[in-house]
Amino acid sequence: WMCQGLVIVCKEEAGELFIGRRHFETFLLNFEPVTFVSFPFPFLGLGVVAEKVGWCNKIVGIVLYGLAWLVMVVFLCLGAADEAFAYMGAAMYFMLALGAAALRVAVRHKLQISGDMVSDYMACTFALPGAIGQMYAEDFNKQGAWTKEVKADITM
Repeated sequence: WMCQGLVIVCKEEAGELFIGRRHFETFLLNFEPVTFVSFPFPFLGLGVVAEKVGWCNKIVGIVLYGLAWLVMVVFLCLGAADEAFAYMGAAMYFMLALGAAALRVAVRHKLQISGDMVSDYMACTFALPGAIGQMYAEDFNKQGAWTKEVKADITM
């Protein structure tokens, strides 16, 4: 994850990335109320953000993300009886993180926030509650307020 951050800094220094590009308004490690709710119930924030992005109804999003969370918890509990279930529970967590990362990519696209899928997957894997709070705190009504700076290289 730190290597990914180092690559981004190097690209900024080399001029490949515009330093003043748009970022999330809230830090990844934040104190938003939904961040604390997302520790035991991450599917609540994910479902609400899925509706804000336009993927689905809030209830449908909560149910779908909740099913993934429930399956993970059941597998982890069954891991007490057989170790193989614990591995399946861990795999379910990574699949849930991938689904949250896809949602984060959709938020970036809708709000024209810079970033990439690798960074989003790392954020959702290692700091899932913070990533949910970060997405939830974004103002989806300001989506047209940002204009990208375009560099043009014209040679004749």
